[in-house]
Amino acid sequence: MKAPHKKTYEAHVAFELARLENAVDNGFLQQELELLWDSVGKLSLTKLISRKALTAAVERRVTSLPVTDSMVTLVAQVAAQLVNADINGKTKLNDLLREKDRQTLQKQALALAKLRKDLIHATVNNPLYADTVADLLYHGIRDYVAAGSEFTKKVPGMGSLMNRGGDFIGKRMEGLEGKIEEKVRGYISGNMHKILERSETMLQSNLTAGQLAKIGDEVWHAVKQLPPRIDTYVSDKDIVGFSETGADLWRHFRETDYFRQQLGNAIESIYKHAGKRQLSSWLADIGVDKEWLLDELQLLWPTIWPALEKSGYLEQVTRARLEPFYAQL
Repeated sequence: MKAPHKKTYEAHVAFELARLENAVDNGFLQQELELLWDSVGKLSLTKLISRKALTAAVERRVTSLPVTDSMVTLVAQVAAQLVNADINGKTKLNDLLREKDRQTLQKQALALAKLRKDLIHATVNNPLYADTVADLLYHGIRDYVAAGSEFTKKVPGMGSLMNRGGDFIGKRMEGLEGKIEEKVRGYISGNMHKILERSETMLQSNLTAGQLAKIGDEVWHAVKQLPPRIDTYVSDKDIVGFSETGADLWRHFRETDYFRQQLGNAIESIYKHAGKRQLSSWLADIGVDKEWLLDELQLLWPTIWPALEKSGYLEQVTRARLEPFYAQL
């Protein structure tokens, strides 16, 4: 850079830095925001970027962004901090979920009648459910027979008769218990299909929206005063395990054709319904307008500027932008 221009260059750098330092008072922030809002904000999504290009960009970022071990560890550390926080023991569930909101959510969930029906059907036809029912039936029948035998012994005279006939019974009916068990289990197995059908019919007729609402009210009444503590059930080690498993699931899921297709469908829907709207209109839908942004910037800038100045970042950026111009003069 020639000497005559070096002085001007340094003055220009100082001017830009001073303008940034006093960006709130001198109106620089407001000016920059208004220019951005009035120019870029008037563009629609379709004019800014094509659907195909945006889909490809999002897919690249989502599928290629590494899920590192350090990231998983950080997530686990944050989750553990939240789970073990003292505030959990000082808070009640009904402090977090208002009664009217709970009732609304309950009504919305209970309105999904087909989902409820399908869940009951899937549960009843699960092999684990069938095994549980069979075991309960067998032990119920066996206990009933045993209780009947104890009752018979208490009948006057029956006890001595049973004692006198004990040897006979032992000889003639040896192995009877095993055969009875075999017969009972065989009967249950042979009729399990009908038993499960009756079970599903009973559940479908009894677990109505009204009955489930009543159960939901009773459960909420029982737990609403409890604190939202889950550290009773999970340890820090469990949280680490969940975090690692979640990361592995996400790594796989984002590589599937299903994810890519649904990502494309989502972006296509956005373009279809709102692609021609101005970006400023989009922001207004979520409560972000020019005035709100300006207020936030003016509040945050005085706290951000000292750190940026101390690091030397803004000066380096300013010099990097201005120096090529002055060097070619």
